[in-house]
Amino acid sequence: MLGKITTAWTNAWNTGVGVSIIEHILHIITNINNTIGALAKNFGNAWDKASIGQKIFEDIDGLADIILGTLMI
Repeated sequence: MLGKITTAWTNAWNTGVGVSIIEHILHIITNINNTIGALAKNFGNAWDKASIGQKIFEDIDGLADIILGTLMI
């Protein structure tokens, strides 16, 4: 029975559906890759613009300093 199932699946795959499935998968992977690349680029631009990245860390450090200073009282 396993041989019949394998043969049926292979015959169905070889009708052109297999190529179509692989093309769809590659298209999806390409879109995911392009989206991740665009997000990374835009995040990097936003991070560098007006030193936003540095300001974020300065604010986090300032908050940590306030919290630790409060705990010392």
